Amino acid sequence: MPDSSPDFARVEAWTRRINAYAHTVHDFEIVGLNNLPRTGGALMVFYHSFAAIDVWMFGSAVYQQTNRLIRFLADRFLFYTPVLKDVVQWGGAVPGNRPDAIRMLQEGHLVGVAPGGVREAIVPRHLHYQVVWGERMGFAHVATQAHVDIIPIFIENSEELLRAPGVQLPPFPQLYEMTRFPIVPIVGLGALPFPVRLTAHVGAPIVFDPARTPEQLRDLTRDRMQSLIDDNQDRRRPRLLRAMLDRTRRRR
Repeated sequence: MPDSSPDFARVEAWTRRINAYAHTVHDFEIVGLNNLPRTGGALMVFYHSFAAIDVWMFGSAVYQQTNRLIRFLADRFLFYTPVLKDVVQWGGAVPGNRPDAIRMLQEGHLVGVAPGGVREAIVPRHLHYQVVWGERMGFAHVATQAHVDIIPIFIENSEELLRAPGVQLPPFPQLYEMTRFPIVPIVGLGALPFPVRLTAHVGAPIVFDPARTPEQLRDLTRDRMQSLIDDNQDRRRPRLLRAMLDRTRRRR
């Protein structure tokens, strides 16, 4: 069972550093922060970019601005990976499983999940900014059983942080299916992500409705997420250059 009371001194130090990096390098901001509840549980559903570090920036910003720690449900491989395991735990993440997610929501925590997982993260470029969840609806069962609202969240330009050329080509998909570990080529600005502008868009809550089935909730959430992406993401090429120039223009 994950600890619902993490080391907040470490969380504070970690989120402060991440927040400073996000603001300085990515001009990170949140639009719609008032859609997050100030108290009580809610399930926050994210689009899973390749880099996924945009989600950690969001969590750090939320903690610094509201003092609410998002308990992200993370892939188990992260907790067995040197360095990464410390990073995700300092950020408040826990291994994803349904019973603990329901318990934390009922205890009043904000819980974050990316239903697409690694499969959504390692799609070819023509599928970037498309919701790729398949038939997954574990998150919908969690929200239904915990009686909480769902809040869709999309971070603009998140796919421009890092590139994974050829990720859709053999052997990378096969390696993931065999190992459940995303072994892929990564390209950034040296060892760092590209300095693109990042804006988190927090959608209106999907209010809990006991008459709604998990299947209906999944489909509604998926549609809301895709609308959030379509309304806020500039897909014109060259996307990476545009995302970097956006940051420069706003700083002026």
